[in-house]
Amino acid sequence: MPGTQLHYIIKRPAVKILLLFIAGLLPGYYVEIPILPLVITFCFLCMLSVVFFKYGNTLPLVTQILFCLTVLLAGATYFEGRSHPQDKSHILNCRDALPEKAEFSGIVCEAPVQSGEKHSIIIQLKSIRLDEKAYKLSGRIIVYLQKITTKISYGDSIRFRGRLQFPRGERNPGGFDYRKYLHAAGIHAIVYVRENENLEVVNGGHVNWVFARVVYPVKSYISDIIDTFGNPKAADFLKGFILGERQHLDDSIIDALSKTGVSHILAVSGLHVGFILLIFWAIFNLLRLPRVLISIFVIIALILYAGVTDLKPPVVRATIMACIFIISPLVQKKSDHLNTLAFAALSILIFNPAELFEPGFQLSFMAVFSILYFYPIFIDRINSVRCFARIYALPILKGIINLLLLSVSVQIGTLPLTMYYFGIFPTYAIFLNIIIIPLVGIILALAAATFIFHNIHGALAERYQVVASFMVNRLLEFIEWIESMPGAWFRVPQPEVWLLITGYIVIFTLVRLNFRQVIRFGIIISLAVLNFILWRSVLETTSPLEVIYFDVGQGDAALVSFPSGKRLLIDTGPTNEQFDTGERIIGSYLTRQGIDRIEYLAISHEHADHLGGAIYLLRHFQIGEVFDYGFGAEPELCRLYQHIIDSLKIPRNVIHAGNCLRISPKCDILIFHPSGEYLNRENNAKDSENNNSLVMRILYGQTSFLFTGDIEAEAESYLKSFGQLLKSEVLKVPHHGSASSSTIEFLRCVSPEYAIVSAGEFNRFDHPSPSTLERYRRWNIQVIQTSRNGAVIFESNGKQIKRIR
Repeated sequence: MPGTQLHYIIKRPAVKILLLFIAGLLPGYYVEIPILPLVITFCFLCMLSVVFFKYGNTLPLVTQILFCLTVLLAGATYFEGRSHPQDKSHILNCRDALPEKAEFSGIVCEAPVQSGEKHSIIIQLKSIRLDEKAYKLSGRIIVYLQKITTKISYGDSIRFRGRLQFPRGERNPGGFDYRKYLHAAGIHAIVYVRENENLEVVNGGHVNWVFARVVYPVKSYISDIIDTFGNPKAADFLKGFILGERQHLDDSIIDALSKTGVSHILAVSGLHVGFILLIFWAIFNLLRLPRVLISIFVIIALILYAGVTDLKPPVVRATIMACIFIISPLVQKKSDHLNTLAFAALSILIFNPAELFEPGFQLSFMAVFSILYFYPIFIDRINSVRCFARIYALPILKGIINLLLLSVSVQIGTLPLTMYYFGIFPTYAIFLNIIIIPLVGIILALAAATFIFHNIHGALAERYQVVASFMVNRLLEFIEWIESMPGAWFRVPQPEVWLLITGYIVIFTLVRLNFRQVIRFGIIISLAVLNFILWRSVLETTSPLEVIYFDVGQGDAALVSFPSGKRLLIDTGPTNEQFDTGERIIGSYLTRQGIDRIEYLAISHEHADHLGGAIYLLRHFQIGEVFDYGFGAEPELCRLYQHIIDSLKIPRNVIHAGNCLRISPKCDILIFHPSGEYLNRENNAKDSENNNSLVMRILYGQTSFLFTGDIEAEAESYLKSFGQLLKSEVLKVPHHGSASSSTIEFLRCVSPEYAIVSAGEFNRFDHPSPSTLERYRRWNIQVIQTSRNGAVIFESNGKQIKRIR
């Protein structure tokens, strides 16, 4: 990056402190550092800084270095201190001593959230009861309840009994990290309360008066009015758009907004704060109030809105910037926008340093920084060309051009992050935002008018409400229409972090160069990329065979990537109304890897926990061939599976024992079960689908993996006739480790080194069975459970197998 650009960014004091503070937060996030040495070093540097501050004029370099080190270390120390609470009674420090089920008491520290019949409540813990005795316990947790009839409000002191669980981290490669997500919100554990009788409201709760008497009543007032909108679809959208409550929104709407590149209208952010500022500024100006009073009332309105949206970082950032922007003229000071942005970011990170690693925080600040950085450059370029300057001088065209340039600036800055986190390139986003942003501003103004006049002039409020509802419906229809257009969006592979950083450096450099410099820079970059590709192909060694056993809960799914580049997906996990494994886990992983084609899909048998995710994958990815043992069209899921295969003309191959699939000279797939003879037996009952499961052995060189579906003792007894042919280093444990499978004779034949149990945590079948696990331990077989370890990954070079996750 040229020196002028670097000077532009870091010459502001708040920017310098922010960058140093962030540099200190990064090591704490990726590496656990002991807190005591950090505190001692930080204190020592603080004392040195004070001493050298007196000699700043004579030793400026030493003083600056000490200052930089102090701020950097402050970031690292602060992050470690927040991540690892020192209070001995904190739930994180007591986790090993806490039982799975217990009675807790605490205070409701945020308004409860309802999604269907489910409720979630954030609790500040006070105590836990063990052996009829109460012990102090601190920390914030989230409590999930079902079908609760007890009225719970912010500030209530409650007592409840439930199952304690600590949030799990990343369960599948590159997947959602629930633990980091909750920790970023200061939540460290989860308690599931099943029955209403297990919860009791106790008097004596301590509340924040402002939130209890002002913020939450205002939020409830707005939410109740939105519920009166005739169309539930419009009401749900407005709750997400105005209050940030997305839990009621249909997944198809969220998906359409994301794919078209306008999902930011649901992420309550600076756009909303800007509209709120303009609306209230206009209202108070119409009342002809003095400038000072207008400024005070608008600031109060902005702070209130930030509270109503639960102090989301984008809103806090925008509110801080707006307040400084409003106050600056009153004190005869001109605010520096970049410095103000840095101050806002620093304020949020001091309040919660984990926000730095949240996509919302990064996208929000990158969007504003892009506007501050790119927009002035684009205006200068337009004014430097005479014909463009004349067009820009026309009032109507100036507004359109400004809106276009703002949209372009935001998209340039946020597009790399959008591709990194969501794997989507929205083709029409730049032009679509020119239409969408003014529309949402009008909708917000109409909604605000509805809220204001609701208790003043009901008839007038109703008219505003009807118009707002009409516009929301047309807006959603328009977005869904755009999403359905050919080429409206493309899936892209998740770029590496180094590539993301390099991309930003190139973008921020190119925009400040003139035409000749761009050509030269482009040639240099092109040559560097070409060299990288050529040398990479020369130095690249033979790819290993990779097998991923996904964590899909109570079900099976494994992806085999062969050295030839072909892929085999064995089973696809379960699906239900709340969660589709095919979309959320397997499809998400494939998208991040830039994979749009699976050469082979094998379904072991027709049960939903193996076949469920196939429906989404068949519809959204290219499937070369499908393999199964030829199960019929019952139940409904099987009929849908057959219908999609037929309609898409995907070859369906019925395979039985004795089939051999040659993937490459070193890779073979041997089918051991079921045989035609086994399937046609008279005693083969209709409910024996488990024992009909495909059993296949994947051989690569001298190594092998055995996949067994849900076979039980009956099929295992049939298979033992193959003897040593079943021998494999890695075994997918039959039927999720049930007591009716993994017989001694079968284990003797396979004799695996690793056994993978694919089962859901706290599943209703109690899989895996303790007796089954004991048999594996008796044979000195290493058992790995996806419910505890998440996804499991192995690599084979043809000679030996290595576990890499």
